Amino acid sequence: MKYEAAYIAAGRSSVGIEFGSTRIKTVAIGEDFSVLATGVHDWESSFDGRFWTYSLEDAAAGVRAAYAKLAADVFAVYAKAFEAAL
Repeated sequence: MKYEAAYIAAGRSSVGIEFGSTRIKTVAIGEDFSVLATGVHDWESSFDGRFWTYSLEDAAAGVRAAYAKLAADVFAVYAKAFEAAL
C-alpha cells in the first residue's frame, strides 16, 4: 500500500474514464498498471425519436459523480499512507 500511495502522491498515476451504456466508470492506475481506485455512476440513455442518446448535462454530471467516488475511494484506501508520508 505504501508504493501505491507514493504513485498517487508523486503524480505517477493515471485516471481513465469509460462511458458505458449503463454506467460511467473511472479507474486510477499506477505506473505498473495496477488498479489503485475505482468509481462508478449509473446512468440511462433516452430515445429521442431516432437514436438512443445521453444529454451533455447527464454526461457531465455523471463524470463528476464517478470521479467523486474514485476520489473517495482513494482517500478511504490511502489516507493513512498519505498521513504517514507527511
